Amino acid sequence: VHFPDVERVEWLNKTVKQMWPYICQFVEKLFHETIEPAVKESNAHLSTFCFSKIHLGDKPLRVNGVKVYTENVDQRQIIMDLQISFVGNTEIDVDIKRYYCKAGIKSIQIHGVLRVVMEPLLGDMPLIGALSVFFLKKP
Repeated sequence: VHFPDVERVEWLNKTVKQMWPYICQFVEKLFHETIEPAVKESNAHLSTFCFSKIHLGDKPLRVNGVKVYTENVDQRQIIMDLQISFVGNTEIDVDIKRYYCKAGIKSIQIHGVLRVVMEPLLGDMPLIGALSVFFLKKP
């Protein structure tokens, strides 16, 4: 099936591949500094929860196609749908030291459409006021 309004973006996949180690660093920091404290604070039984290993692997996320909406959208915004797939050799390990409990995840697959909304567009740097990123449906 061919969708003429969805563009292939191999150049973007090359960019993501080069950025992948830095994306991994960002995700690891996000897990340790945002997700881990939120889990610890959510329940007294999880007060010793921690991520002991976070490795997204060396296979980067792929963008299989992009659709940019140009009709019926506010001229001060850009809306894009990215068809993504991630088949990673991921390893994520967690510990709950209080209960001597360990668990882990190996190999994650995610397929879905990621919507990116950039708004409002600005006349000064950084040109975009905010960036929203979310899945249209459960991946």
